[in-house]
Amino acid sequence: MIKDLYNDSIKCNVPIDSTAHNWDNLLKLYNTLNKVPTIEFSAYLDARKGFVWRIRETMDDECIFELIRDKVLKNRYTNIDKYGLLGLSIINPLDRSVILTEGVSDYFSAKFLCPDRNVLGVTTLGGSKIAKTILVNMFDEFCICSDNDTKGERNTGFTNANKFKQFLEEYNKRVYIFIPVTGYKDVSDNLMGKLVYG
Repeated sequence: MIKDLYNDSIKCNVPIDSTAHNWDNLLKLYNTLNKVPTIEFSAYLDARKGFVWRIRETMDDECIFELIRDKVLKNRYTNIDKYGLLGLSIINPLDRSVILTEGVSDYFSAKFLCPDRNVLGVTTLGGSKIAKTILVNMFDEFCICSDNDTKGERNTGFTNANKFKQFLEEYNKRVYIFIPVTGYKDVSDNLMGKLVYG
């Protein structure tokens, strides 16, 4: 799983705009290459919030996740978050391994890099109780995509990922941590750097 996330020979026929926000590039990648019927990633003009991105997931015709992010102020509004995970609607239950991302944009990056793998975006820091229950019962092997939030000597992204790793290991799970290449703050930033600069 980790080797796919570090893939240095990514080939992409979708033009990436180095001046655009990562979410706009991810939106273009997802809707061109990875789109599935149960997960909507869109951008539009909302009458009250202005220009926004929206991520919406349905399962069995029920909305289980909806997040709106303001394009200007970057405020996030989570309207629905039934399970604390993005990507549940397309999980292969026969595969007992999963890639976990911290947040929703990294979900799209990891899914782009690993299209044939189970990928889930954890929608709350550290995972909600229901998300942890689902993960412990569905999977035996995990790759946690850590943020690379270094402040002084402490890397809070790795610290948070390591806490989640310790929780999963209490249930005898195999857990690996992916840390982006130095200079990139998360898997999305890492991906865009590779696509723009090679």
